[in-house]
Parts: sequence; structure tokens; C-alpha cells
Amino acid sequence: MVLLQRVGACLLAFTGLSLLLWSSVLALGIFVTVFAVVWLATTFFNNPTGYRHIRDCSVDVDDSVICAGDGGGEG
Repeated sequence: MVLLQRVGACLLAFTGLSLLLWSSVLALGIFVTVFAVVWLATTFFNNPTGYRHIRDCSVDVDDSVICAGDGGGEG
């Protein structure tokens, strides 16, 4: 009887620990997934070329857009 109680206690402890482990793995997976989606949405989808560049642009009197470095042009 004592052996059966000890086996039951060990199984219960093992089940509890494994549930705790898998729930933390699941929570970590959800966090990583949300982080990846937010990162992709803020970097890749806003700038599909994969790099950020800041252009110094201004609008000319005839409504053409002139950017530094490209010699101007229609925008």
C-alpha cells in the first residue's frame, strides 16, 4: 500500500512538472510568435527592401518632388 502511494505521488509530481514545463514552453512560443509578427509588420512590410533609408525630399514650385542624391524628378 505504501509503495502504491509513493508511485502515485511520483506520478502526480511528474505530471505537474511536465504540465508546468509544457505550459512555459507554450507561453514562450506564443511570445516569440507575437514578437516575430510585430517585428515583421514594423520592418519588412513597411519597407520591403529590408533596409531603412531617410531621404531628404522637398516639393518644388511646379509640384515636382526633388530628393537629395537623385537629381530630382517627378514624384
